[in-house]
Amino acid sequence: MNGFEISRRGLVAAAGAGVSASGTMARAIVGTEGTGAASGLGPILDVHAHSQPKPWIDAMVAAGLWGGYASLGPSWTAEGMLADMDAHDIRTVVLSMPAPLSFAGAGQPALARAINEAHAEIRQRFPGRYGAYAVVPTNDMDAAIAETAYALDVLKLDGVCTSTNIDGVYMGDAKFDPWFAELDRRGAVLFVHPFAPASYPELGMHISIIEFMADATRMVANLVYSGAKHRFPNIRIIATHGGGTVPYLAQRLAWLQTQYGPGPGRRKLTDAEVTEALGSFYYDITAATSPAQLDALLHLVPHTQLLMGFDMPYMAKEFIEPAKQQLLAYDGLTAQQKADICRNNPAKLFPTLAFE
Repeated sequence: MNGFEISRRGLVAAAGAGVSASGTMARAIVGTEGTGAASGLGPILDVHAHSQPKPWIDAMVAAGLWGGYASLGPSWTAEGMLADMDAHDIRTVVLSMPAPLSFAGAGQPALARAINEAHAEIRQRFPGRYGAYAVVPTNDMDAAIAETAYALDVLKLDGVCTSTNIDGVYMGDAKFDPWFAELDRRGAVLFVHPFAPASYPELGMHISIIEFMADATRMVANLVYSGAKHRFPNIRIIATHGGGTVPYLAQRLAWLQTQYGPGPGRRKLTDAEVTEALGSFYYDITAATSPAQLDALLHLVPHTQLLMGFDMPYMAKEFIEPAKQQLLAYDGLTAQQKADICRNNPAKLFPTLAFE
């Protein structure tokens, strides 16, 4: 399977996440819409939201990839998302792209620039409501570094986003080291979103249910085992969706690496080194607000490294209030710690988006 086929399969599969989420299960949740102001958590700074800017839509159409996004695409607007945010007491969201730009081939640098400028325009048009992560071309590390500089220095975007893997090459691979060195120099925030792995078994389940979580786990493990997390300690990496299965598998990742090693040509780590590295990520709790998930996360990191997100528009908005209510009801955190997760922790990562 070539890179384009991987990207096509992944993009089409990823697209269905929003359609799937708005199906039977979401419709079964009743009595939760529009109750955000009364949730008791206060206003939220959401670090995990997506947009569908026109340059991206146009590029997807040109590549023949738009079909899976049709039900969500043209209807997405910044104004429409604001209405959903207001209904659920979400003060600010940080926008990102849901998939890499590798489908655009040599056109990646121009597409990244157009998307970043579109996000900057949205950010300016709605001050205090929108932040944005820069997207960069990943086919050329010099171009990635140049776009990072433009997006952060000129457009004043809030961080950078990427995917767990780019055409089957995972974050942590030496290919990305020059770009990671620049992110590390800047102390940048890097938001890493799951994407389709190069191959996976066809079991009839939507890719977002299991495979995205498995790919988030692969990404975290590769960053740790490759030593990249240690070599570039100043990058503040956000592992999404509670880190996939990382909190549950943390001990296995630490112990069995000492037995089998981290992979060819890599230095074997101690279990303490692995555990420390796993605990150095930030984790958003998008679709990870159940007591079992929060328990596992809080055994891995302090609450100050947890962030709130709702994955709009791909995850159905009917899930927003249940997620908030789960966090509110969780007895392992104080009210102040819950407020930290909802706004104070992300405000430290994104100070220009902070609010009282």
